[in-house]
Amino acid sequence: MKKIILLLCLILMVSGCDKKDEDNKIVELQYDDEYYTVYTPFKEGVSNNYVISNSINSYDLEEIERTLMLLSNEYFKPNNSFYQQGQYLKEKTLRTLLDKEHFNKFDKIKIDNVTINPTYVTAIYEQNFLSSNGLLKGISLGLVINPYQKYINSYGSYLYKKVDDKVLLEVATKKAKELVKYMRATYDVKDVKIMVGIYFQSHPNDIMPGKYRYYGITRDTDITLEKTNYEYQILDSTYVSTNHGSDYEQFINLKKELNNILNNLYITGYGTYNNNSLTEAIVTINSMSLNRSKILYVSQVLSEKLANTFSNVNVKIYIKTNEEIKAMIFRRQNSLGSNVYIFD
Repeated sequence: MKKIILLLCLILMVSGCDKKDEDNKIVELQYDDEYYTVYTPFKEGVSNNYVISNSINSYDLEEIERTLMLLSNEYFKPNNSFYQQGQYLKEKTLRTLLDKEHFNKFDKIKIDNVTINPTYVTAIYEQNFLSSNGLLKGISLGLVINPYQKYINSYGSYLYKKVDDKVLLEVATKKAKELVKYMRATYDVKDVKIMVGIYFQSHPNDIMPGKYRYYGITRDTDITLEKTNYEYQILDSTYVSTNHGSDYEQFINLKKELNNILNNLYITGYGTYNNNSLTEAIVTINSMSLNRSKILYVSQVLSEKLANTFSNVNVKIYIKTNEEIKAMIFRRQNSLGSNVYIFD
């Protein structure tokens, strides 16, 4: 058995993204100062992470797998577990599971006098965790629930209605149990721990991702869901300004520094909060016209400024030109140095 230690980041082709984006996709596998190790020989995931609906936005796609691994960290520790992409739920299987005769077979609902035929389950994501000898220790499944159901108004435009959280929880609980039973009955995983995370996706037009709202783990065919404490907040929002003033000020100061050195930068940022404390800051810098020299310059300035910005949490900064990632900067918590990755 061979193994590869993942350093600060591993550049992988993430299934489920558009071909044009694959070369620039970055997957971070660091949690709590520990690293998952990828079991080798490396196996591609079998599903391509089939998504049933285009109502899920790109911000959700970036978060679903990343935070599923973070939740998995509680049960499958990086110091004794090896990561592998999902090897059970193939794309053909997911197409069948997610059709209107199986996981998405629901009665019509009425919200504000609008009748909707709901599609609640948007996607299912699978991650596997192995022991050192390659035996399966556990499976993590991300069950993606869509709270925003689409309908066509009298003018022929698509609009959305938000489903009540109580209804969504009932749907999620039922489908989580069905999914666990399906895994036990279909594959040779009868004695394997299965964790299910329930992800409520964001509105298709939101610039923030959704979040995992519930999760649970089981060794049998039943599962009990508990609430998670992860929240995502825009760093220059009124909420962060009111409740996390220091985080707000640090982000505002970083934006000012960047705008002082270059014009026409569009800067956004959000933080991951766990139990009301910031655990990670993610910043995106986008410009219509950043050449390689300017990208190197911005990267250099950021590397210097990050020494005193969000110093006690991990920070990731993506530099984009016309929405295409050109560079990524990673500053590990409590570190004075940063790692810079430039993409041609």
